[in-house]
Amino acid sequence: MTELKEVFGSLNVPQELASSFFNSEKRKSIEQKLASAGNAFSLDAIESDMNALTRSLLSLGASHGDNIAIYGIDYSDALNLYLAAGQVGVNVVNLSSSNNIVELNEEVARSKSRFVFFAESAHSEFGEGYLDDLFITATNGFPECAIVKGKKNNNQGVVITWNEFQKLERFATNWEVGLLRVV
Repeated sequence: MTELKEVFGSLNVPQELASSFFNSEKRKSIEQKLASAGNAFSLDAIESDMNALTRSLLSLGASHGDNIAIYGIDYSDALNLYLAAGQVGVNVVNLSSSNNIVELNEEVARSKSRFVFFAESAHSEFGEGYLDDLFITATNGFPECAIVKGKKNNNQGVVITWNEFQKLERFATNWEVGLLRVV
């Protein structure tokens, strides 16, 4: 994970990150940095994961200008989400500074994030019923869907697991990905 952080740095500009894959000079520089970090990660594998998550985002209904939010997602998955978001033109809001469910709800509402991605650790940090609390206070329609790593409980809102989200990729074609690429 440290190697990825050294190569890609902080994650805060999805379009710029994604554009680096399509700029031959930047791509070569990234490949060189990955090689000097010990070849633990392949740029082709990262690009493949990015394209798969792009298809999943498109299948979920994400479109240019939307917001998605992440909480506690590890760097590797966050990187791929940022890259995929960059391809679609979706903004990413990092909720990691939220200390409780009230702050989390306020940030989701303020950012108008359609989809919120949670790490498995969110269960222990916010309690088992945190997803119900998230949807109960979502009077403005945000979020539309939560994507969780690990288990999902019987929730009042629309909740899918990370694996279910990844399986959505098969519904979006390469043509759609190429058509909506904004970088």
